[in-house]
Amino acid sequence: MAAGSANVTVTDELGATDVVAVTVTAVTQPDSEKGGTTLSGDPLPAGTSFTAGATTDGGVTFANEFTATDDVTIVATVNVGTDDVGEAGGIHVALKSDTDAGTEFSFLNEDGNFETWDLSDLPGVHIDATALAASYTVTVYSGNLAAGTYRIALAYSSGGDVVYTGKAITLTITE
Repeated sequence: MAAGSANVTVTDELGATDVVAVTVTAVTQPDSEKGGTTLSGDPLPAGTSFTAGATTDGGVTFANEFTATDDVTIVATVNVGTDDVGEAGGIHVALKSDTDAGTEFSFLNEDGNFETWDLSDLPGVHIDATALAASYTVTVYSGNLAAGTYRIALAYSSGGDVVYTGKAITLTITE
């Protein structure tokens, strides 16, 4: 739950024990907490938060600027509002890419691939849930990115409403 150290005692079914030292290191994410809003204009549901970060070292450090040769992993967490947990809904991940190839809008589909988004409706669903869990961690992307600017927006839908990041997470990739 937090950074620190502890000794954990493990006991098997025969009564044999062993003590294991565990250390948890705090990790900060540059875009760690993004406020949000709802399409209906209602206040953000209690318990809702969106976190994200990009790393090249397995999550030891996070940054928002990389080079095109870096192997970048982008991870995000959507914490669903407490009143929406258990409701039918979906998790949505949208991406705006501004590169030399132009501007492209896409969404992360259920297969974990980016698909073109025509902006006429909500981006397609990445996780379709018959009952929303309290939290979802999503690997948005892993690999090299072309030079440009990437903006990632996170959302969840429930009961006809959409709750989404108030400001996109932005990554800059240079040559």
